[in-house]
Amino acid sequence: MSGTGSEWQVLQDAAGEDYAYNASTKETRWLWQRHVDPASQRAYRHNFLTGETQWEPGSSSPVVSPSPSPGTAKHAKGRAMPNGEVLYTTESGRQYLHNPSTGQSKWLSAKQQEQQRGARGPGSVDPAKAKQLLLRAARALKPRLVLEKLRLLRGMLHRTAEKIREACGLSLADLDELEKQYMMDDADLGKSTLRPADAMYLLKQLTTASEIVTQHTISVDEINADGSDAVRVTRKLVIKQMLALGERFDALKLELQDSCVDKQEAYCVQNILRVLLLNIMHDSGESAFDHTKLFGLALASLASGGILLRLWYQSWLAKSRERERNARQVLKRGIVTYNAQLAAQQLVTLGKQLALTRAAITELAPDVLRTNGLADLCAEERAKQIRVASELVTRDIIYLDHLEPLSPCVRLARKRAIRQLYALGESIDAMACLPLAEAITDTKSESEHLDSASKL
Repeated sequence: MSGTGSEWQVLQDAAGEDYAYNASTKETRWLWQRHVDPASQRAYRHNFLTGETQWEPGSSSPVVSPSPSPGTAKHAKGRAMPNGEVLYTTESGRQYLHNPSTGQSKWLSAKQQEQQRGARGPGSVDPAKAKQLLLRAARALKPRLVLEKLRLLRGMLHRTAEKIREACGLSLADLDELEKQYMMDDADLGKSTLRPADAMYLLKQLTTASEIVTQHTISVDEINADGSDAVRVTRKLVIKQMLALGERFDALKLELQDSCVDKQEAYCVQNILRVLLLNIMHDSGESAFDHTKLFGLALASLASGGILLRLWYQSWLAKSRERERNARQVLKRGIVTYNAQLAAQQLVTLGKQLALTRAAITELAPDVLRTNGLADLCAEERAKQIRVASELVTRDIIYLDHLEPLSPCVRLARKRAIRQLYALGESIDAMACLPLAEAITDTKSESEHLDSASKL
């Protein structure tokens, strides 16, 4: 850039800092040498060419050591800043900024150092390493999650009982007592002595308890097993217990609901009889209803404090329950007969399932089951028909797998039909894996294969 002295030339490095170069001796030196005054401990600069000396600005400025060699500032332990300064870090970890153009340096405060570390992102990690850390943390956390879910499931029944006790004032012991009082065969007398107001209040409590059990059962069903067999089995057992508890509340609720309706009707009848009796008593005695059996019963009932009417109602209630039991027996017999008919239909359908599947394949992919049917087809058409036939077999297997058997015979027939369809599907899938010359199916060998599979 410019020459000074006889042998020295003043140049600038990539960072803009001046240095001197001797072409004859190949020597390179910084133009401004930095020193520290032992007395004041202040830094100053000395120009070795002109002999000029300057104090560094600021009495507490750090002493900035030059780069290892002029012209290689990019290898120095510093980081260029947007304003032209260079950020250096000492061996002790303290940071300072150096301006190469002015030669000034200044220490960074603790807050500024924290900002610089945040700008560099010291907490950032490699994405692959971060993924490994997350997977390792998830694997370590999974046993704890399983234990927490097991603890939650095992205490669900107790928490449900506590919730019912807080909301309704009913405990499991109270439920047992109510079942003994109202669900036994000789419980009609106990229900007859229950006032309608008390029955309606108890019915409201049972309804609230049933809703609480339903909500907790849904929350248990929503717990994810996460591949843990222990959580899956425990969840199934807890759901079974919750459903049994809900059925107890519902059965008692229905029993009391019927009792409330019957007692409401009885009280309405008694009030109507009283009103009619008062009308008759105020009449002149010319009413045709005076000598009927109903009003004679009403008069005697009112005279005896309603005991006769109560006994008449109990006899009517017993007959009504007898009719209800008979109706339930008839309904059960009808259900059994209907299930037997459905089971017979299922057996017929399962016996024809293989033929139905083959018929569907023959209709949509006619060349798959035909002898030498795929030999004359192109590769694309051959692959299409094989794919269609395989999808038809898979569809029928899924249908049979979801079929609910109504008898042990239906269960065995379904198992046999599924084996036959699996054998048919394997023979069709083999056509897509073998070369064209080996993919020609022999109908006789296929039938023997299916027969052997059906005998398993």
